Amino acid sequence: MVTRQHACLHFAGVVNGSWTPSTSGRDQMKVAMPIADEPDKEKAMQLKRQGDEAFVRQDYAASAEAYSASLKHDTSSAAVWANRAAAYLRLGRVHEALEDARRSRAVDPGFAKAWYREGSAYAAMNLWEDAACAYFEGCQLAPGNKEFEAAFKGAISAGRRDFLARNPPR
Repeated sequence: MVTRQHACLHFAGVVNGSWTPSTSGRDQMKVAMPIADEPDKEKAMQLKRQGDEAFVRQDYAASAEAYSASLKHDTSSAAVWANRAAAYLRLGRVHEALEDARRSRAVDPGFAKAWYREGSAYAAMNLWEDAACAYFEGCQLAPGNKEFEAAFKGAISAGRRDFLARNPPR
């Protein structure tokens, strides 16, 4: 069985021929989980739906705003954290997207979309090993998901290209 650690070690070996720990801080990052300011799950769900509708309309700023409002009422929804991460990614706010993706998986480590959003945030920062590891985790949680598999393979290819561009063969 291939584990996340094996995938990350494989990725590092593919890129540079020897494994060295990632310097991005992926494993050292702690996630602070806020508490709802005004607990109200019904209101949170209503605002989540508004965020979903805005996202479909490609109004990512309104979407992020609605998800933020939802989180003021309920911080226990992995989907809302992951959805706001997606909106932040579309707005180019990659560090905030990463933070939300990590909060999403802190709420529910088995929520595959949280791992996908984390991988997407790392990919947006050109942190290919971290992206591949997050995508790999998503692949393990959603076997056969073609989008996750393509993202995983894409991160490995991009990491390989990036490495070779910085370290051309002699």
